[in-house]
This record gives sequence, C-alpha cells and structure tokens, in this order.
Amino acid sequence: MKASRAKKKKKKEEIVKFLNDTKSGELPLLQEPCLESVPGLIQDLDCFIGADEVAVDDLVFAVDSGFEMDDYRSHILSALGCGSRMFSSINRILSDPREDRIWRFVTLVFMRHEREVELTQYDNDLLIESIEG
Repeated sequence: MKASRAKKKKKKEEIVKFLNDTKSGELPLLQEPCLESVPGLIQDLDCFIGADEVAVDDLVFAVDSGFEMDDYRSHILSALGCGSRMFSSINRILSDPREDRIWRFVTLVFMRHEREVELTQYDNDLLIESIEG
C-alpha cells in the first residue's frame, strides 16, 4: 500500500514537472501591437462583430420617447386598488395599443422589483396583485 502511494505521488510529481517544463515563457510586449501587421485581421474582426452592417453614425436613438413611468405606476395602482386585476383589463394611456402595452409591462417589471406588485402568468395574460406593505 505504501509503495502504491509512493508510486502514485512520484507519477503526479513527474506530470507536474512535465507540465511546468512545457509552459511557454512570458511574452513581453515591448511595443503596442500593430493590427495592420496581420493582413485582413481588421476586416475579419469587423465582419465577425458585424461592424460592416451598421455604421455608428447611422444609428438613431430616440432620446425622448414621452414615457413617464410614474404616470404608468399611478395608473396601474389606481386600477388595482387593494386587489388584483388581469394585465389585459387595465385601460391604456396612449393611443397606440402596442406601445402602451410595452410601457405598462416595463413599469410592472420595475414595480415587481420594488415589491409593489406580484405577477403571475396565466396563458397570454398576467395577474397583477397589489402587495400591501
């Protein structure tokens, strides 16, 4: 038994020594790497991340969407009272039903995070329950 443990220990030491010997040394960078030194690298990286598809200058962001979470929060809380309601039964604020549905849902996610409401999914609808606290 002792010989077996000694043999196992010796084999482990040999493996560790072998792995240490095969390690490559440090790669000191004496100068900043030049990406242009590898032909096609920049184009391949751009293609990989999809930079060729959309230029940053072409992106347009809506800075002011008109969304006021406090308005939606108040609207949802007033619709709930002290009870519960289905998401689909809460009247919309905006004329665009899709956009209104999105903002109501986003508001509910934040309200759930703040433990103001509890959400339970039923098929394609949500039961919203007020958490009294």
